[in-house]
Amino acid sequence: MRLYHYTAISKLDSILAVGLTRGEVVINFDHVLNGVNLTTDPSSSGHGLGSGSFFTPQIATRLGLHLRQNDIVPFFPNKRKVRISVDIERSSVTRWLRWSLKNVDAVTREQLIRSGGGMPKARSWYFSFDPIYPDKFEAVEINQGGTWIDHREYAGTMGEEPPDHALVTGYRHWGDQLRIGRTQSFLNQLDKALADAVANTA
Repeated sequence: MRLYHYTAISKLDSILAVGLTRGEVVINFDHVLNGVNLTTDPSSSGHGLGSGSFFTPQIATRLGLHLRQNDIVPFFPNKRKVRISVDIERSSVTRWLRWSLKNVDAVTREQLIRSGGGMPKARSWYFSFDPIYPDKFEAVEINQGGTWIDHREYAGTMGEEPPDHALVTGYRHWGDQLRIGRTQSFLNQLDKALADAVANTA
């Protein structure tokens, strides 16, 4: 069957080298198993996958991170940037919806379904506890301007690129601390995003 795995561009080099070997299959929010998450859905939207954002102070506190004034503000990667299509035997994957009835506590299961787009999306979810090696990849694509293109045709950076709205929101939370440890291209993008945001509210 054809299934899709979505991930961040910063993970792609490793995945192309060794395959899909890591992921989180949630039992509850304190216990996860290692497994590869998959879906029959060719669209990355609506599954609860982050599109790139900075930690907020509230998230940092919840995770036990106490950022000092000279610490770099962490960034959640865009997990919707890369789409890997795989062709694997149906018997090698597990349908999450059925499996979760016995293996995920009810509260966690409900929250995962709700945050992941509801039951229509949850019906598309599968996972594999076994690695999926590159010889099973049918296509590896990168989202560029809303269009999926072959990763070999992609001319952009292989690092994380925060969207402008994430930069503006991050700056509202952290101010100039967001600038610490960043590249000049990041700083240029941040300054432009902030200027555009001011102009749009004027």
